[in-house]
Amino acid sequence: MMIEALLTMPCLSDSNTEMMLTYEQLCNDNDELFNAVKSSFENYSPANLLQQLTNGSLPLSILVQRLLRNNVTMKMILSLQQILIYIRDATNILNQCVSSFTAYCAQIINIDDISSLKDTQLLSLRSYILASTKIVTARAIARQATDMGYQAAMLQIKVSEKYAKMVYSVDDSRVFFPMGSIFRVHSIDIAPDGIWHIQLKYIVQEKHFIKEQLYLGIKERFTWLTFGNYLSLLQKSDEAVDYYQYLLDHLVLNSLTRSSIYNNMAVVLSLKRAAAEAFPYYEQALSLAKQSDFTDDSTTDTDYSDLEKTLNSYKHALICSNDSHFSKIYRETIFCIFKKLQSKCG
Repeated sequence: MMIEALLTMPCLSDSNTEMMLTYEQLCNDNDELFNAVKSSFENYSPANLLQQLTNGSLPLSILVQRLLRNNVTMKMILSLQQILIYIRDATNILNQCVSSFTAYCAQIINIDDISSLKDTQLLSLRSYILASTKIVTARAIARQATDMGYQAAMLQIKVSEKYAKMVYSVDDSRVFFPMGSIFRVHSIDIAPDGIWHIQLKYIVQEKHFIKEQLYLGIKERFTWLTFGNYLSLLQKSDEAVDYYQYLLDHLVLNSLTRSSIYNNMAVVLSLKRAAAEAFPYYEQALSLAKQSDFTDDSTTDTDYSDLEKTLNSYKHALICSNDSHFSKIYRETIFCIFKKLQSKCG
């Protein structure tokens, strides 16, 4: 869901300085690696980046793989939005697969990763996967990694014909799984040579099922505006706060979505039992809803769609509220937004 939120939110173009700082952190002060990665995106074109992705560019692979580390913060991931957009646009040049297949991929892994896979039975990646349809290729890479002292795993990924079109074909023997792909674990075994063998099934329908289950908990459809609420439901309230704060710091001041973000930030803080911190955000959301001129000719249909989502957020907050003061704020805001929407319809 993180990738989906990043790719559907407005482009936060003023975050280039933070993006460079994140490059440096992910490169661990390795100047050679940093300059190679920086050059990749300074000379960006979809065709050039696609060539690097499919040729296994070492600097780019290292950068993306390091996004999987536990110490990568929400702010760091958000600052790389432009990179993820570039990767998405580059892979859109490729053709989609058309029939079922099995792909193989060698990965460096650790025992904590294995334990997590056994517990969750799901593998969800922030990065992409470049895989081969030839088992010999993946096995050779895994053995090479083991000989170098790394703990290696060979992923065997089955893709049904139904979901093949979600995967891109690079050539006759290579396929490209997009960022945010989810796989169900079927089995995990270790071979006598020390290489882990993990059988996976590429899933799409279950991704929607997970969203539906979360939707039942918060009564709001998943969008980039409500992603923080979903994080909160998943017991990741600190990440939710960081997410909404980043949006408030980087979105333009006259964005019509700011009212919704202030409200959602307040909801997350309230769920954290931080009512005193939540109150200013509720007030700011109400203030913006009252002062915004939604009848201006420059307002787009997308803006009104976001406004309707904001209205639904306040209705949900009103239902959940046990505080009379907050309930009063919710009712005032709902009435204000409803009037704005009526003026549009009129």
